[in-house]
Amino acid sequence: MLVRRREAFSLLELLFVILIIAIVAGLAIPSLLNSKKAGYEAATISYLRALGSAQEVYRIQRDTFASDFKVLAELKLVQEPDSEALGYELELAVVGTGQSAWWAVANPVEPGRTGDRYFYLDGTGVIRESLDGPADESSNPLNAAD
Repeated sequence: MLVRRREAFSLLELLFVILIIAIVAGLAIPSLLNSKKAGYEAATISYLRALGSAQEVYRIQRDTFASDFKVLAELKLVQEPDSEALGYELELAVVGTGQSAWWAVANPVEPGRTGDRYFYLDGTGVIRESLDGPADESSNPLNAAD
């Protein structure tokens, strides 16, 4: 009587494969999370640039600035910001006599996870950034390459 031996993986071989998968995952996951964070930041910077253009168009048409994202969205100048999609919460304010100036800030929804940088934009069109907390008009200008 011939007994056939089943070919199978030994416990040691399976543990070795699991170890390799764990090492690869350990290397890949942080990179993936950093890529996602960079994507959130890039989308927010892009949105701020569009917001600056939308405010200029609105000012040319109405001789004042829009005080609400909804107003700009109704005119199809810019979409209302979606903090879930952007990873950032945006705030828009109009200041000055006769609404002659404006500013906007973008803060990460979950600092360190959805973004490391905080952004500020005003009527000058210069996007400013801060790593230490909410950005303002005295924060460093965003690198032109971003």
